[in-house]
Amino acid sequence: MNIKELLRRLQFVLLLLILVTLPFVTVLNSALIISWAVAWVLSLIAGRFQFDVKKTWPEAWIFSSLCLIYLVVIVLRMQWDFGFIIEKKFSLLILPLMMANGDRYDKKQVLIVLATFVAAVGLSEIRAAILHPELLTGVPSTADIDSWLPMRRPYFGMYLMTAMLFTFYLALQAKTIIYRAAIGLIAIAFAYCTFMIFTKMAIGSFIIAITATFIIWLAVEKKYLALGSFLFAIILGTTLLITLNDDLRTIIVKIIHRDGFDYSKYQWTYFLSMNMRYAIWTCSAELLAQDYNWLTGYGLDHQVGLDLCYARPGMWESFGVIPMYLDIGNSVYNAHSEYLTIWLDAGIIGLLALLAVVFFACRRAIKDRNYLYLAFVILFFSCCLTETCLSVQRGIVLFAFFNSFFAFAIKKD
Repeated sequence: MNIKELLRRLQFVLLLLILVTLPFVTVLNSALIISWAVAWVLSLIAGRFQFDVKKTWPEAWIFSSLCLIYLVVIVLRMQWDFGFIIEKKFSLLILPLMMANGDRYDKKQVLIVLATFVAAVGLSEIRAAILHPELLTGVPSTADIDSWLPMRRPYFGMYLMTAMLFTFYLALQAKTIIYRAAIGLIAIAFAYCTFMIFTKMAIGSFIIAITATFIIWLAVEKKYLALGSFLFAIILGTTLLITLNDDLRTIIVKIIHRDGFDYSKYQWTYFLSMNMRYAIWTCSAELLAQDYNWLTGYGLDHQVGLDLCYARPGMWESFGVIPMYLDIGNSVYNAHSEYLTIWLDAGIIGLLALLAVVFFACRRAIKDRNYLYLAFVILFFSCCLTETCLSVQRGIVLFAFFNSFFAFAIKKD
C-alpha cells in the first residue's frame, strides 16, 4: 500500500470517528477534526489532489464566511477577548474549503457515513435512557432532562431529528422489507425520544423540512398536477383544522399577538419556552433598534445589553414568565435565534452572510437533485429560528460536516 492510498483510508476513518464522537466528547471530537485536517494537508503535499480555487468558489467561501465574518468583527472592533469564537467556529472555515478539494465518495461510502452518525446518536440515546430511565417512563422537569442528556434538549432534539431523517433515507436504500422494517423501528425510537424530551422546535423543523422538500421535489420534477393538489390539500386541511379546533385557533392568535400563556390553563412544559422567547426576542429587537445596531451590529458583547434588558423590573412577568418556573436571577439567556445572534454580533452584513449560506446550500442541493441534503439544510436552519445552533460546537460541527459533505464530497454519479 503506497502513501497516497494510506492517507485516503486514514482520512475516511477519521471522518467516521468525527461522527462517532460528535454526540459525546467535544474535546476528542475537536482533536479528530484537527487530525483529519492534518491528514488533508499531508495528502495535498503528497499530490493526491490540488487546491483549486474554481472548486471552492463561490459555495465553499460563502459557507466559510460564517467563520470569517467573526474574524473581521473581532479585528474591526478590537474585541480580542472574543478570539475563542474563532476557535469554536473553525470547523466552519476548514471543512468547506478542504472537502471541496478533497476525496469524492461513492454511494456505499456515503451510506456508511450516514449509518455511522445514526449509530452514534442512537448510542447516546440508549446511554441516556439506561442512566436515567425516567426519560422514557416519567415526566421529569426540563432542567433534569438537560442534565441527563449529552447536550441541551433543543440540540439533542435536532440531532435526533437529523438521525431520523438519515434513517428514512437508509430505509429507502435497504433491499429487503425486513431491513426496511428494522430501520423503520429505529426511526420510531428517535421520534419517541424526541417527544419525551419536549423538543417542540426540532419536531416542527422536521415536519417543515419534509414538507418543503417534497414540495420542491414536485416542482423540480415538473409534477405540477401533484404539486397543486398537495398545496390545495395543505391549505384546505390547515383551514379546517384551525376553524374546527377552538384551542388551536386560540393558541395561534396568542402567538401572533405575542400574548403570554397562562400556566394555569396551558401545560408549562410546553409553553414556558414560548413565553421566554417573547421576552428574549423583544430585548433583542430593542438592542437592534438602538444606535443603528441593526446596520452595524451591537458587537460580540451583545449579551451585556440583553442582560440589562432582562434585569428591568417586570420584564419577564409581562410576557407570562413566572419566576417560580424559572430561576431568572441565576441564568443568562442568549438571543435564542441564530439569525438574531449573528445580526447582533455582525450587523446586517452578518445576517446577509447567514442567509447567503442558506440560499447557496439549498441551490446546490436542488442543482444536484440531492433531496436528502436539501431536507437537512431546511431542518437545520429551521431549528436556528429558535436556537443558536451555530454558536455551540455540536451545532457548528454538525452543520459544517454534513453541509460540506453533501455539497462537495459525493461523487456525481
